[in-house]
Amino acid sequence: MLVFELNNIKKYIGDRLLFGIDRLALYTDDRIGLVGLNGSGKTTLLNIIAGRMEPDEGEVKAFGSWEYITQLDERDAESAGLSGGEITMAKINKALADDSHFLLADEPTSNLSYRHIEELTRRLRRAKCGMLIISHDRVFLNELCDKIIEIENGKITEYNGNYDFYKQAKALETVRQWEDYESYAAEKDRLTDSVRHLKDKAKKMKHAPKRMGNSEARLWKGEVKQRAGYVAKAAKIIEGRLGLLEEVKKPVIAPTTRITPPENRRLYARNAIEGSHVHKSFGGRVILEDAEFFVANPSKTALLGENGAGKTTLLRMIMEQDESIRRASGLKIAYFAQNLDILDPSETVLENVAKTSAYSQAMCRGLLARMLFFREDVFKMVSVLSGGERVKAALCKIFASDVNMLILDEPNNYLDVNSMEALESLIRDYEGCLLLVTHDRSLINLADRLLILEDGKIGAFQGNYAEYTDSRKPRE
Repeated sequence: MLVFELNNIKKYIGDRLLFGIDRLALYTDDRIGLVGLNGSGKTTLLNIIAGRMEPDEGEVKAFGSWEYITQLDERDAESAGLSGGEITMAKINKALADDSHFLLADEPTSNLSYRHIEELTRRLRRAKCGMLIISHDRVFLNELCDKIIEIENGKITEYNGNYDFYKQAKALETVRQWEDYESYAAEKDRLTDSVRHLKDKAKKMKHAPKRMGNSEARLWKGEVKQRAGYVAKAAKIIEGRLGLLEEVKKPVIAPTTRITPPENRRLYARNAIEGSHVHKSFGGRVILEDAEFFVANPSKTALLGENGAGKTTLLRMIMEQDESIRRASGLKIAYFAQNLDILDPSETVLENVAKTSAYSQAMCRGLLARMLFFREDVFKMVSVLSGGERVKAALCKIFASDVNMLILDEPNNYLDVNSMEALESLIRDYEGCLLLVTHDRSLINLADRLLILEDGKIGAFQGNYAEYTDSRKPRE
């Protein structure tokens, strides 16, 4: 059943075309993931489909019932006292209970724990409705969607497959772009060399050979003038072909740079952090009770737990050097917190990263390029950055710091899927000690050790998230 039909849609931001859509049809059997860079217009498109925003051109036709799980609704009196995850689950429960024909969802996994995300995935798989979902969670898109729609440079492109299929298709497009660019560059060089050769030839023709008499020289000049005219004309023709050559942009690829803590920051202790008899309570509520844990060195450790279990509390206790937590001698930590207060809005992105860096400015620029700050982007003032750009700038500052351990608390907030993949690559290549809190399963799976915070205790699992998930499955 057809639920939505979009025809000749255009939406502008000022005089800039945000996106244009000739036709888009959404059906009850669609399971679509909507992807694109921050600011490409994903949420705007959902708002237009849902009738919350008018397009500047074109029309949207609706033929059935739908529900819309928004990302940034204001809290009402019913949600007072609820956590972000609880509010999200309440919206999801209401949407799925109404038995609508179609579901629009903007980041429905936001604020959900990894277990709630797994539960949501199972519920949406069973739902008998069409779906158009914005999500930065690539595992979620892979498990749920059979089509990906990308908004890029004001256009939409459909890919018939899950997120992995989409990435493979994009990789093949990049290969073709390189082939087109190399063909264009070779032809441009060939034509440029031909023009240069002909112009040099024409210049040399103007000089008469030595030991030539006056009458011979006059005759020679007449002939040469005619031949030089032919050469100049040929050069003009080739210059015309050069001018008509359609430019092909060189594909932009982020550099790969290993991030190794400075030699003077090497940590030789067996464990970077050890906690013994850790206790924390707020009022009458016990968060941690006689808990034990350690963060091995070197390791990539992920701290897991339900919303409200105390993950951020434990990180703050580590940073505040609680008496129950011992840090190895020489340990120096850079902490990524969700409030992004490490950035100076009066400075550029590059200035923010470089002033606390242990590396050269060239290395800092390479790091920024890995997080998709290309060319002049590094000179943007932090004060004008979007939420996602601020997160990326803060992460670059953290990774470039003169430290030997990183603690990252929900570093994926506000990032689009491209930036998520860039962050994943950065974490994978980091060679220091790392402690990570995130609900994104792709990032969790980078960890080689897990700490599980539950009922005031801290359990441990040696292995990655996929192995941990497999260990929880009932054995036959």
